[in-house]
Amino acid sequence: MDLGPGSPSRTSQAVALTRAGMSRPHTEQGDPGAQRRLCEGMTPIRRPRQGIWARTRFFDDQVLAAVRAGVPQVVICGAGYDDRALRFRSPGVRFFELDHPATQADKARRLRAMGADLRSVVMAAADFRDDDAPAVLASAERASGGRLAAAAERDRLAGSLRSRSAGGQRRGGPVATGGGPIRSRADAVGPTA
Repeated sequence: MDLGPGSPSRTSQAVALTRAGMSRPHTEQGDPGAQRRLCEGMTPIRRPRQGIWARTRFFDDQVLAAVRAGVPQVVICGAGYDDRALRFRSPGVRFFELDHPATQADKARRLRAMGADLRSVVMAAADFRDDDAPAVLASAERASGGRLAAAAERDRLAGSLRSRSAGGQRRGGPVATGGGPIRSRADAVGPTA
């Protein structure tokens, strides 16, 4: 993650810069150029991990399928500079994004600078090493005036978040909630390198 005190994640920036050069799907209301604009001014410091193209395509397909199926909310853990909330914008769908406070602050600044429509996006800062991510998510949910999911879905999501941060492991990815099984990288393809 390469976070110094108060520094946004350089790994997240490297991933975002890679994604900015990819041809990716978007919804009719979505913004296909969001990733490129979100990355303006970033300087690549490191090369992204192998497999980023395949993981990006996998999660794009999962989130797009969930949105098209009418899933009302998507939670992105370890969101970094992910643009899916803008790329897959759809009526009735809210995106909750959690990531390290420094990365979230930098991303929020960039989103404001590009004039992004954030009405369906809730950003919350959580250091998965120290913070209780489910509690941060619940607080963001209350602050946004929304209800994330039914109690059973919320409990499954909390368990999923807790299991991912156990033992210092940092895993991120989108989680679709509402009516079906939680879909995440950890659930779908196992632990990451």
